[in-house]
Amino acid sequence: MGNQDTLYVATAALAAAWLTAAFAFFSQLNSKHSKISDFRQDWINNLRAEVSNFISNFNKCVFLQKKRDRSRDQNEEVMRKELDQQFYDTYGLLLQNKIMIHLRLNKNDSDKRLKKLNCELLKSLDDAVLALNENRCPNHDIMNDKIINPAGDILKLEWCRVKRGEVGFIVTYIMCSLILILGVVGLAAIYRTLPQVFY
Repeated sequence: MGNQDTLYVATAALAAAWLTAAFAFFSQLNSKHSKISDFRQDWINNLRAEVSNFISNFNKCVFLQKKRDRSRDQNEEVMRKELDQQFYDTYGLLLQNKIMIHLRLNKNDSDKRLKKLNCELLKSLDDAVLALNENRCPNHDIMNDKIINPAGDILKLEWCRVKRGEVGFIVTYIMCSLILILGVVGLAAIYRTLPQVFY
């Protein structure tokens, strides 16, 4: 085996080791970004659940408040106490939903559109609770829409981010593609020079 043969073998071994190390590194990065996407998907599902629970509890509170006010007019003391208890239990859940949503959303998000939607949703939640506290919910459907519309837009933006992938995942994908292309080109170049060695 001549010096040129040894050079080709060493070059091929180094190229294979380099490609293996690069793919292992990028595989680990991809795994990390895949986990981040999974966490983001869970976050989306949890936000959707919290918003729907908030709306459900808000509507129940409005219903109980109206029913309680009617029972007060009719002097039904026992029924009013039961309604008070149901109202305060539901109101506690409503506040818990509101706090959970506040903790999930970032009012200072770097994405300007998402920041605006987050602030809009948080304000709508606060307005709904304030209206309930002041017993002024004549048309709670309007309040529901003020919550559902920005929440839907937030969920859509976050879902697009999950589908598109994290920035790191995109970079990893591009880098792996480039390494694969370089590896194939390198192997083709080595293969083209090998017949010259044997002649």
